[in-house]
Amino acid sequence: MRHKGVFVMADNFAAYLPHIDVNDGKARVMDNFELYKKLLGKFKGREMADELISAVNGGDTPKVIQVAHALRGTAGNLGFPILNEVTEKIEVLAKGGESSAHLIEPLNDAIKALEEAIAQLVAPA
Repeated sequence: MRHKGVFVMADNFAAYLPHIDVNDGKARVMDNFELYKKLLGKFKGREMADELISAVNGGDTPKVIQVAHALRGTAGNLGFPILNEVTEKIEVLAKGGESSAHLIEPLNDAIKALEEAIAQLVAPA
């Protein structure tokens, strides 16, 4: 496939799995790869994760539910399957009145891996 004169092999996108499903994310923006990269560059995952962690540690269940749901939606829309899974678990636990403190490390790991993958993906060719 071609994007503004740059040849991009669809198979190269497999390198970003399991953290970024590029094909899924691109499909949500009508396969506009430049728009998708722009959205990735604006992703505020670390900030949202820090807010979620603060809410979990502070026992603020309504805030946990709100932020986990928002981060999960963003993860789903941008094609971040692992982050989507972790935030879904956090949201479900919070809705059930259970702590999700044990998921803070997997959340941090997912965000770190995403930041690294996004940096590679949006870097100029």
